[in-house]
Amino acid sequence: MVLSLAEKKVGDLIARMKEEIVLTLQELVRIPSVVGQEGKAQAYVDRLYRSLGLEVVSPAPDLEKVKTHPAFIETGMSYEGRANVIGIHAGEPGSRSLLLNGHIDVVSPEPARAWKYDPWGAQIDGERMYGRGAGDMKAGLLANFFALKAILQAGLKPRGKVMLLSAIDEEA
Repeated sequence: MVLSLAEKKVGDLIARMKEEIVLTLQELVRIPSVVGQEGKAQAYVDRLYRSLGLEVVSPAPDLEKVKTHPAFIETGMSYEGRANVIGIHAGEPGSRSLLLNGHIDVVSPEPARAWKYDPWGAQIDGERMYGRGAGDMKAGLLANFFALKAILQAGLKPRGKVMLLSAIDEEA
């Protein structure tokens, strides 16, 4: 497969960001975000999105509206103080938009004593990072973020709106 000059430039930028990507993932994994307690991790994501100059909105789910969805499952948890975080890179009006999403919440690591590594430690052993959310799905959220960061640093301007969404409540 032959890569375009733009694809190569973005790929090279991402490769040069490897250390930053790993350190950022460690920071995020070290912030507990068990379902229902996502606030501190979402504040971290909010700061990341703002660091790219994105417009950031944090809508809290409207329980009455969410209940009407056919896939709704009652968890008994309130949505008060539990907002989604959306970073928006503006595009040209009328152009197609792209939404890259993932969830910030994780399931409880209990019993924590059963873990070989601290579930909030983000410890690296060889080529693997261990910690709650390292693979599901904090790494995915950051893959979205760093992809957009590399595209922007490469001097590329997406024609349409690009939105990064860090959602709560997926694990529930």
